[in-house]
Amino acid sequence: MKSNPKSRRPSATPPLGADLLSRIARDPAKRAAGMAAFFRAMSLWKATSAEARRILGSPSQRRFRNWQAGTIGPVPPDTIRRISYVLGIFEALQILYSDEALADSWPRRPNRAFDDRAPLQRMSEGGVSGLHAVRRCLDRVRNNVAGDESGRE
Repeated sequence: MKSNPKSRRPSATPPLGADLLSRIARDPAKRAAGMAAFFRAMSLWKATSAEARRILGSPSQRRFRNWQAGTIGPVPPDTIRRISYVLGIFEALQILYSDEALADSWPRRPNRAFDDRAPLQRMSEGGVSGLHAVRRCLDRVRNNVAGDESGRE
C-alpha cells in the first residue's frame, strides 16, 4: 500500500490474503504507508475519530492516537485487512466519480443499498462485513451488475 504524502489521493489495493496480510503486518514501511493512506481517506470523507477507530477494529485509544500521529508500531493482520478494504472503497469511488467532491462525499450520503444509511455508517458499525458490503456494492456498480443497488444517486 503506497501513499504519496504530497498527493491528495492515497493509492488503493484490493482486500488481501492471509499470507500477504501477515507479510505487510511485519513490514514497518508498508504498515506506515497503509496507515497514512487510511487516515488520508478518513480525512477526505470527514470521518470522526470514533468512526475511524471503529473501522480499524476499535484499537485502544492510545494505539489509535499513536497511529494517527504516525507512530505505527505493530498492526494486527485484521487491521491491515480493514485498511485494505477502505483503500479499495476509496479507489472504487475515484473510478466511479470524476468529481473528487462527489467521490469524497459519497460515504456520508444516505444510500438505498444500505437502507438509506450512509456507507460510512455501515463501514463503522458493521465490522469487516460492513466494509465488505460497501466494497461489494461499489464493485457491482463498477461492473454494471448493481441492479437496484446503485452506489450512484
